[in-house]
Amino acid sequence: MALYDKIAGTSSETLQVGLTGNVVKNHVDGLAVRNEADDANQNLVVARPQGANQNVHAAPYLDVKERALLVEFNFDGGAPPAAGTHTGQYGFCHTSGGSFNAGAVYLDDGVTLEEVPVYKGHVLYATTAVTGTVSLIANGTYVAQAAAAPYSWTLKGDGTANLVGVQKAVSITVASAAGNYDSTTSIPEGAKILRVLTNIETPYDGGATIQVRVNGSTPLTVQATSENRPNRAGLYGSTPFAEVAAANEGVLRVVLGAAPTVGAAEVVVEYYDTFLA
Repeated sequence: MALYDKIAGTSSETLQVGLTGNVVKNHVDGLAVRNEADDANQNLVVARPQGANQNVHAAPYLDVKERALLVEFNFDGGAPPAAGTHTGQYGFCHTSGGSFNAGAVYLDDGVTLEEVPVYKGHVLYATTAVTGTVSLIANGTYVAQAAAAPYSWTLKGDGTANLVGVQKAVSITVASAAGNYDSTTSIPEGAKILRVLTNIETPYDGGATIQVRVNGSTPLTVQATSENRPNRAGLYGSTPFAEVAAANEGVLRVVLGAAPTVGAAEVVVEYYDTFLA
């Protein structure tokens, strides 16, 4: 049975809901929800903010937890995973399909994939690389710079190291057979070769020679054959302070000449891409 009446309010500072229910109470900072005995605060359950006035709506705890989203799986909207496959985790839709939008984030609550309301300024952390219409790098931090899908997720502070003023070194192992021994790393234009160290670990026979160069279309020699003695164990150093021009850019190459049958060496080249000013 329901009783309806029109009232302006109550002169009491408290209003109890039900015979043993909680109390809504006036508070210096607004309203308080208290237990029947008025000796402890109680929870207030509200819906998620929505509509034109959402900025002044109360927010549930879920909205607070979802301020930053940890994405632990991703999928194509045309082939989404079944609900319950990633229970309790957030997934990123990288390509639109069906009812799923590219750039949107979904919570697998075990029953359904529920779309998370994303707003401009929302933060997302990707645990693995994502490839699709919207891609993410592994362990990247992204901020939504638009309020509608695909939300213009923008990478902020990707952790890429600033290598200005950082010295690099490349090591090349040289065996006993004559020939070319190349690095995987390419030395870029503008880099400066500071030092070349050739460590003859096992002396070479057969009149072996060793030359070290940056092997571009125009090779740049950074240690000549006259600057080391492959037939004698020892460490041979050169300080060419040579700048790599556009035509020199390329991998490092150690040329072991003549016809040795024994010998072993390691060549280390130290260089800077760019210097601090």
